[in-house]
Amino acid sequence: RIPPGPYFLTLSSLAPHKNVALLVRAFCRAAADPAFREPNLVLAGGKELPSAAWLDRVIGDHPARRRIHLTGYVAESDLAALYAGAVAFATFTFSGSGGC
Repeated sequence: RIPPGPYFLTLSSLAPHKNVALLVRAFCRAAADPAFREPNLVLAGGKELPSAAWLDRVIGDHPARRRIHLTGYVAESDLAALYAGAVAFATFTFSGSGGC
């Protein structure tokens, strides 16, 4: 379920090399700023809906947790609407090449 209102989107598995944990921690840090009180973070993708335990390990009980939404798998037919509704798309990955 996608929350009403603005949201940042990432479409990725939670595999370690995707570095979604960094994105979540950055979102929590930004969410501590009163000027950043509105947007949500939608983590979409993956074959299975990740457990809340994953989020616990990343941010614990941070107040921004209620603004982070894990959707699990999204059908290809729903992707255009998901992207269109986002205010921004974010992704972070580790690179083994040493490049940018």
